[in-house]
Amino acid sequence: MLAIPPKRFDRRTIDFLTADESQALINATPLERWEGRRDRAMLTLALHTGLRVSELTALDCRDVHLQTGPHVR
Repeated sequence: MLAIPPKRFDRRTIDFLTADESQALINATPLERWEGRRDRAMLTLALHTGLRVSELTALDCRDVHLQTGPHVR
């Protein structure tokens, strides 16, 4: 067991955004154009739910329900 060499690299620490950093990122999106409103909605959804980028980009309009009890499925 002692003959096994130790790992050759240190694992990088994963950093997360603070609440203030997350809010600043959301607030940085321009709301004058539809792209900015789309980006704000996507960032808000991703930050509040922890979606991966692949999960976020795979969403379809049919996945968003805005009636009573709005949710994303």
